Amino acid sequence: MSLKRLYTNGIHQILKAWWFIVRPESRGAKVVLKCNDEILLVKHNYGHRLWTVPGGGVNKNESFEMGARREMM
Repeated sequence: MSLKRLYTNGIHQILKAWWFIVRPESRGAKVVLKCNDEILLVKHNYGHRLWTVPGGGVNKNESFEMGARREMM
């Protein structure tokens, strides 16, 4: 196994432990846009790469509605 892979796996294990202990709070919004009988779906080029409704993270100083509007832009 290469040194780079060992380093990456080690960092990943440390981050998993940190997330398990700290459990940081995250906020997000999803939006369902319907026009006539059609629903807008997006396919990201990262993550699971499946079709899904648009959405994303919401900042601390932002309402869910404003976050949803920003994600739609």
